[in-house]
Amino acid sequence: MRHLGTRASTVIIAVVWLAIMVGGYILYARQAAINLQIALQEKDAARASSHIEWPSLRESLKEMFGALMQEQLRKPSSDNELEQAGEALAATLGPVLVNGMIDTYVNPTGLERLLSDSALADGPAGKVKKFDASRVKSYRVVSPTRYEIGIGEAPGPDPEFAIVMELRRLSWMVTGIIPKKPIAELAASTGM
Repeated sequence: MRHLGTRASTVIIAVVWLAIMVGGYILYARQAAINLQIALQEKDAARASSHIEWPSLRESLKEMFGALMQEQLRKPSSDNELEQAGEALAATLGPVLVNGMIDTYVNPTGLERLLSDSALADGPAGKVKKFDASRVKSYRVVSPTRYEIGIGEAPGPDPEFAIVMELRRLSWMVTGIIPKKPIAELAASTGM
């Protein structure tokens, strides 16, 4: 009888320990997102950069903008030869220009410039834009090594984009930004 009680208490302890570990793991991912948010609010580019895996983020942005441009080019073209030539030029040069801009600006120096007061000045009053927490629509653990933070402009629960954080070298890092709405809908809403 005593042997059965010991086994049951061992199972209970193991289940409680597992629940604590899973809860801690999920909170660790959430805390990484909060630390990034605080670094951005405090305009600490160095600390924010430590939460970003720049090469992966750049590739993710290139894929997303490439898909947006492809969607725009699928729209029916006009009969105007000049517009058709412009579309052909955009199809040829667009990806090169966008990829070059992403490579140039999506890096620690670009983040530092973005976080500077002059880059965030809002109109003639010169007020600095603050992070709007209402834009965060969701936090979601996708897999043991992937976490998504849903971001949206419009009111409502649905995110337009997700910031992807992945577990890399025992730290949660921003590795990408992915659309959460169909590319056609995003292309229409962004004016691309």
